[in-house]
Amino acid sequence: MQLGTKFYDLPLWGFVGVVLAGLSIWVAYKFAVKTRLFYGMPLAAPLLNASPDVRGRVVVTFNDAELEQAHHVEVHLVTRGTRDVASTDFDQGRPLTLDVGARIITLLTPPRVTPASAEVPNVNFDGTTLLIEKCLIKSRERIALSLLVDGESPRLTCPTSHLINVRMKKFTGTEPPIGPWPGLTTGLGLAALGLNVVGIVMHQVKPSLDQEDWFHDFRLFAAWLIILWLTSALTHFVLRLIAGRRQ
Repeated sequence: MQLGTKFYDLPLWGFVGVVLAGLSIWVAYKFAVKTRLFYGMPLAAPLLNASPDVRGRVVVTFNDAELEQAHHVEVHLVTRGTRDVASTDFDQGRPLTLDVGARIITLLTPPRVTPASAEVPNVNFDGTTLLIEKCLIKSRERIALSLLVDGESPRLTCPTSHLINVRMKKFTGTEPPIGPWPGLTTGLGLAALGLNVVGIVMHQVKPSLDQEDWFHDFRLFAAWLIILWLTSALTHFVLRLIAGRRQ
């Protein structure tokens, strides 16, 4: 290599760019295949939110049984990804299990699904555990469950999902996060792959292009795309790591 040669003019740079860009697309595809199923509890409201004196004189009952700390809670499931959660993704047909941290008394309404054309799952409960039986959960679908529970502080957890090829993630608030990084990383990878392939083909067809200023600018632009892709991929990885530790 001659001193002063630009890194993007090195003979192997185009090949390295193609490999890195192809790797980014493969990684993005692997993440897309593994659907994310977000679960959250956007509502956990006590039925009696009054002073101790008032609560002592008001009783909440269900089927003649007194409830000491009755709450109305909403449990939401939202899918993200390019594929559905098929009934075959339920390991050995076992239900998806969620723990609400309080004794479940009853379902206040039938499960609500969005879009309305989606399959309505069968939902059972046992103690503090919700059991969502195997079903088809379409991509970008929302399942909302309205529950009456009895407990001091309901809190949603997922001890064991019993789902295959599905990443379970908890969300807070009313909506799961939708970050720009997966799409941005994939787009940069596709652009870097295309430009580097074009550059390699052009150079093979006409080696004298090395003497052209515009071709040097073209290769510089392709090189910067690879650097931007690496930055985006690293940012995406760090954000996923931080989110996983907060979960």
